[in-house]
Amino acid sequence: MTTEMAALSGEFIGLSIYWSFKLAAANQLAGLFPVDKTLERWLRNKATEAAILDDRTTGLRITHEKVDELFANPVTADRDAVYAKHLYLNLDTLAPYVSGPDSVKVGTPLHELAPQHIKINRAYIVSCTNSRASDLAAAAKVFKDTAKANPDTPPKIAEGVQLYIAAASAPEQEAAEAVGDWQTLLDAGAQALPAGCGPCIGLGLGLLEPGEVGIR
Repeated sequence: MTTEMAALSGEFIGLSIYWSFKLAAANQLAGLFPVDKTLERWLRNKATEAAILDDRTTGLRITHEKVDELFANPVTADRDAVYAKHLYLNLDTLAPYVSGPDSVKVGTPLHELAPQHIKINRAYIVSCTNSRASDLAAAAKVFKDTAKANPDTPPKIAEGVQLYIAAASAPEQEAAEAVGDWQTLLDAGAQALPAGCGPCIGLGLGLLEPGEVGIR
């Protein structure tokens, strides 16, 4: 879908997916999702947080008054909008793909790559389009489940691999820290980076060296 929508804006209809996935898709693909009850609940929670917590920087941007205004005048496509293409997807039939190397226009099904046992030098769970608390929780669960299965051997990052983690924002990192997921990843050997853009655009630590293979 990324290849089909490169350099285009997309309008998504009928997708029953988690809100964090919608955020990632809208960011990656310049997409528009319906203004629905799921969005309203998320915005209401953020507006309440901003109103009662002094450390939130969203107090002027997300308020209950602005949420009311949004739902009174929802963002929609123009009635005379022209669509370059209509894509119909059954998400239950989709298989995981890995994009790259070097371009999201190159994609390979995961089941084709797995048998190749490609050596990974660096891995990234960073904030390019997500790395929210839910993503960090999914990564931490791998190590937590391994620890339960092998209580005498603390799970660690594979030898020869460096794992970098950076949350989508400071509040997302705080949420991951609050439930122990951030520490689980650090205990496994992950290296923490500041929230925000970094290795993917060539900034800071964790940059790929010539000949290395990375995955994010």
